[in-house]
Amino acid sequence: MRSRVSAAAAKLLTTTRPEDALFGDVVVDATWDAGAGADLDVAVIDPSGKRMSWASAARSVRARDCTSRTHEALAVSSGAAGAFIVEVVRAEGREGTLPVSGKLRITSLGRTQTVPFTLVGQRDQVARVDVRFESRLESLSSW
Repeated sequence: MRSRVSAAAAKLLTTTRPEDALFGDVVVDATWDAGAGADLDVAVIDPSGKRMSWASAARSVRARDCTSRTHEALAVSSGAAGAFIVEVVRAEGREGTLPVSGKLRITSLGRTQTVPFTLVGQRDQVARVDVRFESRLESLSSW
């Protein structure tokens, strides 16, 4: 049993390094059709209207595969509640308007959802993530 667990752990370490792991309040992992030859970027607009992408100056943004023509991952940490808008944008406006299809795997607060998209123009708001905090009163009688 120990050797099987060690082998499984070694396999994970060779495929995903801990320093490559993305984490945040909203994590978007985008993949799209390689045949389109398009360089797409992912952005998240927070509830205050601040646009965050791999090129933003915000310290709370982590990204991977930013120049890939098939994949990009973006994680933002905000601590804010409200609507976060996920946007897909062509990296360079002169790439044309041929449709590019793909999917976003969006994770927030322990929930993951996959959202398909087809980008026809230069940019599109593809998903909305509503983050809210709820308080509840717990009884101390169990102490």
